[in-house]
Amino acid sequence: MSEPLRTFIALEPPKAIVAELEQRQAELRKRLAERGLERHFTWSRPAGFHLTLRFLGDTPASRRTAIARGLAQLACEHGPFRLALGQAGVFPNWSRVRVVWVGLAGDQDALARLQAAVEALARSVGFVAERRPFSPHITLARSRRGIPPEELRRAAAVIRGWAETPPPPSTLDWRVTAVHYIHSRLTPQGARYTTLGRFQLGSGHGEADPGPR
Repeated sequence: MSEPLRTFIALEPPKAIVAELEQRQAELRKRLAERGLERHFTWSRPAGFHLTLRFLGDTPASRRTAIARGLAQLACEHGPFRLALGQAGVFPNWSRVRVVWVGLAGDQDALARLQAAVEALARSVGFVAERRPFSPHITLARSRRGIPPEELRRAAAVIRGWAETPPPPSTLDWRVTAVHYIHSRLTPQGARYTTLGRFQLGSGHGEADPGPR
């Protein structure tokens, strides 16, 4: 019997958007490093710049097959749309910074419809309904545990200043054309990602391999 895999469903930005995210991340790291605060965070690698639609967690082979079939059907029912990078922010709030992210602009209605369909698919194959409302974002960094409160307050002030500073003007956006089903494998060096399936919006065509790995 194949082992469960840690999986999620996401949109993957193109190289130009990834490069812009790297620039924003580098600017934040520089500001924190100048104050000796960068070490308090772990930083997403470019391969980790995903817009997660639904994190599933440990997923047995039977559910992976059902997810892949459901995504193929879902892709038939949703066409391509456009997104762009938006303002930055944090979770859960400025008093307790745990996650630093960049939000999304563009066709929010199409994104919301797609995510709602993904959530319905997850529930239909046996996953518990997501309790938190969908908040589209791409994670740049996470705070480490055990940061002294004063250090965390100083870091939050730096991050807030960065987030409230408009980034350089950009005309970049991207046409979202596919949904990706991804295996996330945790290693001491960070998460490693393998695409299990890519499903073309508007057609349902895709390459899927939800079986054992």
